[in-house]
Amino acid sequence: MGKSEVAAENRETIVMRLENYSSRAFDAIALRGNAISNDSKVDRPCGASGEMPVLGVNHFWQLEDVDPVHQAQGIARLRNYLDNAGWMSSHDSSPTVVKATNPHDGYVVWAKAIEDLRRLAVQVSSPCYKTSKLSP
Repeated sequence: MGKSEVAAENRETIVMRLENYSSRAFDAIALRGNAISNDSKVDRPCGASGEMPVLGVNHFWQLEDVDPVHQAQGIARLRNYLDNAGWMSSHDSSPTVVKATNPHDGYVVWAKAIEDLRRLAVQVSSPCYKTSKLSP
């Protein structure tokens, strides 16, 4: 399948992968704080392919009340985990931001330390898929 092609997949499979990667990111960050997540997976439009809509799915969560020194350590642990697992880091990563893509399935993990708010934000995103099962 070329980069311009979009795979057909059901939303349940996509959400299951999102939850798996999100859980791994949480474990890798290994920080204490108030975990804030409404546990929703939000569809994002990517266009259309014939009759089928093309969507991706995002899962966003954050840790609040995290000391800025610990935020940087959590970002470093996540970056190390993703690198060791074979994810491709983006060039826009920094000591307070990590963004990496899984080269095998196109999922993306993004995390940012927001020091002045004592918050670490994380988003896991699926690649775009053709799907006829859009509702959760």
